[in-house]
Amino acid sequence: MSTSKTLRRDAPGARHVTLRDVALLAGVDKGTVSVALNGAGGNTGVSATTRARIVQVARELGYEPNLQAQRLANGQSHDQVGMLCPAFEAGTVLLKNQHVQRLLSRYGFEVPLYAFDSAGLAPGSQHHLSTPLSLLQRMRRMRPRAIMCNTGQLSREVLAELESCRDQGIVTVCYDHPLPAPPLCDSVLFDREDNTYQAARHLVELGHERLGLFVVGTPQPDDTYALPRQRGFARALSEAGLSFSPDWMQHGGPTESSGKMLAHWFLGLNKSNRPTGLCIVNEIVALCFLHEVRRHGVRVPQDLSIVSHDDLPIAEFAEVPLTTVSQPVEEIAGHAVELLLSRLQGQYDGAPRQIIVRGTLVVRESALAPGGA
Repeated sequence: MSTSKTLRRDAPGARHVTLRDVALLAGVDKGTVSVALNGAGGNTGVSATTRARIVQVARELGYEPNLQAQRLANGQSHDQVGMLCPAFEAGTVLLKNQHVQRLLSRYGFEVPLYAFDSAGLAPGSQHHLSTPLSLLQRMRRMRPRAIMCNTGQLSREVLAELESCRDQGIVTVCYDHPLPAPPLCDSVLFDREDNTYQAARHLVELGHERLGLFVVGTPQPDDTYALPRQRGFARALSEAGLSFSPDWMQHGGPTESSGKMLAHWFLGLNKSNRPTGLCIVNEIVALCFLHEVRRHGVRVPQDLSIVSHDDLPIAEFAEVPLTTVSQPVEEIAGHAVELLLSRLQGQYDGAPRQIIVRGTLVVRESALAPGGA
């Protein structure tokens, strides 16, 4: 059997081959073609002969099914787990997203990413096509089997949309940041307060009394990035009887420019009024800061001790290998996927669970006692 080449997808200038084209050349209606190509012909009255003819026509025309249309027609997609996450900045956000996607792919799931820019979302901008809310609404219309959500900087409207997804039977798991009480779904929380507490405590135990802090985020009261870091830092100082100096706390983004900005701030201080120990909550910022201050004659760790955060592979190979507190991205991703699979596989259907993950101190060469050689 041969079909008209004018409809072939690979013909120069050819239009897209549709279900209607296949039906016309096979001599059947569109519904019969849809049933046959979904592989259910034996159970729906489509004979083996008719199905074979339809499959052959579709192959010759180069027909490709519309997966979104199939999902909308058949209901929930049982092989798709949508991921809602911040855009792909370098560092732990990207690594966590990669690990989650890789693990789910090993279990045979299709894992499309819906990435939003978490920096600078202006009030009233939630109707933009790339905001978390609009992306989540689009994802829900695709009817995935489950949603995996990185919970950094999500608004109340987005959390309410997540709750709607859950109520419609879409299994939902969140990871990274805490959810408001009561939690709407299973979650994995990275303890940022403990992370920065460990960093500051290490500097205190080395004998530093003048400590500074850089955190990613803003000093706003609802900033889930910055506030836990500030609490952990302040707790370590308070336990040691040291005061917290707002003048020695800086905020910024997770970028190289923030490292340069932080260095300019530090170098602008009078030498007698500089911190001797600095917690920098981002490895990229710490590396750029380290390079810039050393270029201007500051000795690390003799003049300034630095404890970074995250323990990215590059930290070990810095100009001065960085003492840091790790962010265990593989553990976070692994727990999130385990929680999801336990529900998808019917092993658990109870109340929302929460797993808390903490980092560990990794001692290298960037921190010594004040004036240490």
